[in-house]
Amino acid sequence: MIEMAKAYDLNVYKYLNFLLEKRPNARTAQKELEKLAPWNEEVQKMFARKMK
Repeated sequence: MIEMAKAYDLNVYKYLNFLLEKRPNARTAQKELEKLAPWNEEVQKMFARKMK
């Protein structure tokens, strides 16, 4: 997940913290998992690294 977050230029720390708060498990539906994926546009907006 760290490498995927880097590939999508996300703030890795904040993204991993978000995943740990959501704690997906074996019962989590595929549709819900897609909302947590680093390629999800909403996730990218929330955790994009800020340009200087």
